[in-house]
Amino acid sequence: MLILQVLNKKSTKPQGGRPQVNHALTLDMAKELSMIQRTKKGKQARRYFIHMEKQAQLPQSPAERLQLVMQVTNDQTQRIEKNRQSRN
Repeated sequence: MLILQVLNKKSTKPQGGRPQVNHALTLDMAKELSMIQRTKKGKQARRYFIHMEKQAQLPQSPAERLQLVMQVTNDQTQRIEKNRQSRN
C-alpha cells in the first residue's frame, strides 16, 4: 500500500483567507476521490483508470507489459513537460 506524504502543517495566507490544511491519502483513496468528482478532470480520471484497467486485463507477455509501462511513463513525462512549459 502506498501512502502519500503527510503534510499536516497549517498555513495562513498573508492577505487573510482560510488557513490551508493538507491531508495524506492512500493511492487508492486518491483514485476514488478523483473518480467521483463531477468535473472535466474527474471525467478524465475515470476514463484514464478504465482504460488502464482494460489494458491490465489483456493477456500480455512480460515484454509487452514492459512496453506498456514504458509508453505510459513516456506519456506522463510529456504531459509534465507541457505543464512546465505552459507555466513559464
